[in-house]
Amino acid sequence: MTAVNHLIDHLFRHESGRITAALTRSLGARNLELAEEATQEALIRAMQTWSFRGIPADPTAWLHTAARNYARDQLRRQSNWSVKEPALQQFLESQGTGAFETPAMDDTLAMMLLCCHPAISADAQIALTLKIVSGFSTREIAAAFLTAEETIAQRIVRAKRVIRDSGLQIEMPEGADLTARLDSVCNVLYVLFNEGYFASQGITALRRDLCDEALRLLGCVLATGNATPERWALAGLFHLHLARFNARLGPNGELREFDQIQSAAYDAEHIRRADEALAHAMRTEELSAWHTEAAIAAAHCEPVRDWPHIVTLYDALLVLKPSPLIRLNRAVALFRAGRRGEAFDELTALELEKGLRGYSLLPATQARLHQEAGNTIEARHAYRRSLACAMNVPARELLERRNAQVSD
Repeated sequence: MTAVNHLIDHLFRHESGRITAALTRSLGARNLELAEEATQEALIRAMQTWSFRGIPADPTAWLHTAARNYARDQLRRQSNWSVKEPALQQFLESQGTGAFETPAMDDTLAMMLLCCHPAISADAQIALTLKIVSGFSTREIAAAFLTAEETIAQRIVRAKRVIRDSGLQIEMPEGADLTARLDSVCNVLYVLFNEGYFASQGITALRRDLCDEALRLLGCVLATGNATPERWALAGLFHLHLARFNARLGPNGELREFDQIQSAAYDAEHIRRADEALAHAMRTEELSAWHTEAAIAAAHCEPVRDWPHIVTLYDALLVLKPSPLIRLNRAVALFRAGRRGEAFDELTALELEKGLRGYSLLPATQARLHQEAGNTIEARHAYRRSLACAMNVPARELLERRNAQVSD
């Protein structure tokens, strides 16, 4: 990949959501698709122009300006904009350059609140937010949801139609509406962080940019004055995972084996910040799923893991949040706790779960545990099944190394 393509790919992930959000704020939510189109056009023009003229001194400002100019040109082709849309007239007459002025409310958070409007179905809220704000492809969103790509595409189309036809606007809601929408935003941030912590596909296994953006936006949520114990627990969970982030990679960027991750390499600053967040999170008598997940993450940050205790935590988490993925992680904990028969029984039962079909980590987990148990034939079969699934490149390379070990 050339330097220009690499930079544009980076800016797409980091800036496309911000540009779309800022344009949507200026144009009105009913022009969301125009804002998206303008952002995409700016990125295309950058790819065409920068290769010949060189990368500008401020690439981000260049993209913002190119997107705004494209949107302005498209609107001027419409004959009745000035009569019906005074805000659009003001936008068209503005002559500012560079990035948009920063409003009082973070543009990206504002867009997330729009995407999580109660008029939009819950499943579509997350899909739309990941698509518009975070630049996810429908394939990546489908992988995150363990859902068919066509289903995700339909959800996004329906959500955009609701925004356009219902006259929704970017605004800061109040009271119970704000609470409900911030809950939806936090659910989106949880999915966004998880995609960064282990990418569903691509050339890297870990994407720190997505994790950092999820943490930044969660900070915006906490700054609204709605910092509930559950949201503080989510912040603690993020920091605990980030404490282990770099330790999961080897010196050449390869994905480490689970037993190669050393607690001495954990980031002490993130552990400290996790402790602060969890101190706020514990100011409640009702523990949420995120409290329990944070407790599991904290147990994994200990020099020696207490696997029976981790199993107990997973048992509690399943009551709060039944999920085949949680059952998969619990099966690993059962195996490590010495309850191997139960672990293999659970993995076999999970093969019948519709949501896990084609999910690489199920056969990959079966393969690794069978390999550790000395079940060579079962391990070989499971590795082959896992390698037939879609996954990120480092994960595939790790599985290929493991497969070679049992095939020798």
